[in-house]
Amino acid sequence: MAQISTNFDVLPKGDKNSAPQAEKKTKSVARSSPSSKAIQQAKTGSPSSAAHTTLPAIPQEPPKPVIIPPPFVPVPTHPAVAPTDIKADQAAKSQFVSLAGTKRVLFDTLSYSLNQETIDAVSNLGKELASQPHKRIVLESYANIPGDDPSQPRRVALARALAIRSLLIRSGVATTRIYPIAHGRTEAQDKEPADRVDIRLEENPVKYVPLSIAAPENTDPALTDPQKRSSVQ
Repeated sequence: MAQISTNFDVLPKGDKNSAPQAEKKTKSVARSSPSSKAIQQAKTGSPSSAAHTTLPAIPQEPPKPVIIPPPFVPVPTHPAVAPTDIKADQAAKSQFVSLAGTKRVLFDTLSYSLNQETIDAVSNLGKELASQPHKRIVLESYANIPGDDPSQPRRVALARALAIRSLLIRSGVATTRIYPIAHGRTEAQDKEPADRVDIRLEENPVKYVPLSIAAPENTDPALTDPQKRSSVQ
């Protein structure tokens, strides 16, 4: 039969100072907890808690940016270069032809001269087109010259197109509306006269805005009036 022995002397004995230490810990925890006075101040919104609970007011909309007008610098303007004065050549065999949807000027071979009848017809056409700013004018010029040199037919075709262009400009058509194209020799499948300038009208892809349209109401006058812009500086 096993014998069980106990030794109570080995067991740890209670320390008399342990109770006061526990009491000290309880007191320190009590000191770290917020007091009832601090809780009452937070509820009433006292100055001590306002810095932590009150947020600054948020504006309804951002501030409007300050628009500074650009400085007005007078730019010297120069008169436009006058178009070439086309002189009539009564020996020229040019001819003005009206076709469906286009106008045509016929030339003699190796020539870009115009007689007075053709000059008058093109000038009258230019006066009519001057009042149609929404249309642009395409000048397709051709010239057939014997030989293999591709540059000479293009030079003659360009001279013919520029002659028609000068007449249109002198009649009041803006230069930005005229598009001369020097094709040179005609293609083999082209059965039209070889020495010609076709005057075609096309609708301008860019919307025409008359200069007389007033500026929007919200436009700052200092940005549109040069005199006011200079005074802003």
